[in-house]
Amino acid sequence: MNARTETFDIKKLNNLLAWVTHSDPEIAGHVKCAIDFTLENAMPGGPDEDTLIASAEQLLRLHEHPLRDRFAFKLLDFRSESFDPLFIRANVRSALQLLAGTHQAVLLVTGLRRMCCPPGRNWTQKRAEQYEQTKTYIEDVAAGSIHSSMRLHLLFL
Repeated sequence: MNARTETFDIKKLNNLLAWVTHSDPEIAGHVKCAIDFTLENAMPGGPDEDTLIASAEQLLRLHEHPLRDRFAFKLLDFRSESFDPLFIRANVRSALQLLAGTHQAVLLVTGLRRMCCPPGRNWTQKRAEQYEQTKTYIEDVAAGSIHSSMRLHLLFL
């Protein structure tokens, strides 16, 4: 995934968080302006993965809703983990337990690409398939772990 696509995901994340939390439109507008300003002044090629994930964490805090029982957010970061399906399942279920009891929630999953393709390795067709299978696995675990009345937005960055 190139930096421009990841950057576009940050903009989509801001829009989604503003919509899900019914954020003050003025705050969402200020955040959008800050993102645009940062991108205009960024180095060629855009921000690196760590910067994007830090930005996503800041977005989650900016849009945190005072009605905690209605909206909740959780960041699930796999950047420093090795690939292990049992570990993935345990972490997803643990994150979802923290979101339990809310009407709407956002689970932001980061570092999955790095987990499937560690630094210094080449992105191959096999790794791409493993990445897609892992995303599907996380979606399946999430679907089987939430209450039917909960609206979960599962995002991969």
